[in-house]
Amino acid sequence: MKNFKALIAVLLTALLVAALTVPALAANYTTTETAASGTGSFTITINPSTADTATHNYAAYQLFAGDLLITKTWDDKGTAATDDDELVSTDKMLSNVTWGAGVDQTKIGTLAAALNAMKDTTTPEFTDLTATSTAREFSEAIAALSMTDDGANAQALAEAFAAVLKDTDGTSASGTGATTITGLEAGYYLVLDAANPTGDYGANTRYILEVVSDVTVNEKASVPSVDKWVLDEADDKDTASDDTDGWGETADHAINEGFQFKLVATIPTDVVLTDYSAYKVIFDDAMSAGVTFDGITSVKINDHTVATEDYTLATAAIADGGSTFTLTIDDILAPLSAAEKAAEVTVTVIYDAHLNENAVLSNADESNAAVNNNKVMLTYSNNPNTGYESMTGTTPWDSVFVFTYKVENTKYAEEAAAGNEMAGAGFTLYTNSDKTTAIKLIDNGDGTYTVADQTATTGYVTEMTSFTGTGKFDVYGLDTGSYVLAETTTPSGYNTCEDVTITITADHNENASTEGADLDVEITPAAANSIVNKSGTLLPSTGGIGTKIFIAVGALAVVAAGIVLVTNKRMKKEFD
Repeated sequence: MKNFKALIAVLLTALLVAALTVPALAANYTTTETAASGTGSFTITINPSTADTATHNYAAYQLFAGDLLITKTWDDKGTAATDDDELVSTDKMLSNVTWGAGVDQTKIGTLAAALNAMKDTTTPEFTDLTATSTAREFSEAIAALSMTDDGANAQALAEAFAAVLKDTDGTSASGTGATTITGLEAGYYLVLDAANPTGDYGANTRYILEVVSDVTVNEKASVPSVDKWVLDEADDKDTASDDTDGWGETADHAINEGFQFKLVATIPTDVVLTDYSAYKVIFDDAMSAGVTFDGITSVKINDHTVATEDYTLATAAIADGGSTFTLTIDDILAPLSAAEKAAEVTVTVIYDAHLNENAVLSNADESNAAVNNNKVMLTYSNNPNTGYESMTGTTPWDSVFVFTYKVENTKYAEEAAAGNEMAGAGFTLYTNSDKTTAIKLIDNGDGTYTVADQTATTGYVTEMTSFTGTGKFDVYGLDTGSYVLAETTTPSGYNTCEDVTITITADHNENASTEGADLDVEITPAAANSIVNKSGTLLPSTGGIGTKIFIAVGALAVVAAGIVLVTNKRMKKEFD
């Protein structure tokens, strides 16, 4: 115990000595100065989001002005002179607050009503503001409000000030990419898009910023996107698609076979739909000449079905023989709950269509093909600020591609050679091996036949006839699958051909780098078939070598009978 007490005494003595040898800490002190006004030395730089490639015209409206107080904290080095004192921190603030140059003071009553409405049970009370309240009283009331970045009060405050700005554009700057507004006095500013952004993926945004030094902000607004899909059979879908129902960027179908397209607009959470009193979306859909629009199947906002009276649809023809439709929903917010507005929202349009006789046909591999290209573009609300509600942005076009196939056939007599083309032979194409279902076709009158609507009751044929002079009977607009080609009318004097099984298989997918599609197709036995008829009957004709054979065989039979008869007579005599 004595040793332990001695050790403690030594340690305490050492600590006391150490404390006495540490120099006294130097004191900090502050200085305050007022910055010179009228120099306009500050900037605001706005960095766009990655998706936003539009040209913006930002304007900064000064809401509050005042004296810029600069408070500096120094580390006193303990010498008489202050030259060697170290600057620890610098704080800047606005004092003697006045109305900024961007506020229309004739509308102060409107601003007062908006701020009074923002008080709630969680907000410290302040005396209701009026049209005669001073800028300082307004600034103190705002300071009392419960604020979080992009919270409800922050959004409402920006909306309130947007309603009382002067008609001038404020201090503005235009550009694509990072945009810098220069020459700003100290104060609080509301930054808005002064004009609709031009270009793809433009997004408006708004900021209330304290400017007591140079400020850099990142664009808060996000932009919607749109995708177009085409439906195919699940086992024949786009090879790049993992959708189990068969939706993809490419498909193949028979001409006059009905199928569906799907348009999906996605409005991300960052759009902040709660900022908007209404949010409009417009689908502009363009179909190539080979596609016919048959009608809207369904329109949904999330899982809410939109009634036909709640959207407008307009269709029009375009120069290349195709058509367009425009589907407009003036306000997608109407059916959404508060929770849905705070999350990602999708708007889905499904419509019916079919390939027509103008469809581009394929029967060989293709790379970067733009055949039967169909595309969509989305126009969307992009400015929630009062007075700017009509502003919109647009997305780039998104395309899908639909393939359909042709099989060429030529009828020949005796052999497949020029000059032997045969007219008048009839062929029927069946969808099954037992030949009970014939494909309905439209006779184009030139040796080509287009697949008809298989539900048609008139206006079609089932037998193709090889054309005079060419022997052609080509089939246009087939889907993938196996077919049986049977000769159902044989020209007189010729043998009927054996049935031919024609199989079409294909892999197709979008080529995103070239905005086209790739196709690998195989048609067996060939994409161009030669069908040969041989003349003659099934039995040899009279007078030919076959007759001699029959005569020879008959003679041998007579000789054999004579031999048997003679032999029998001799044997009888011997036995007698």
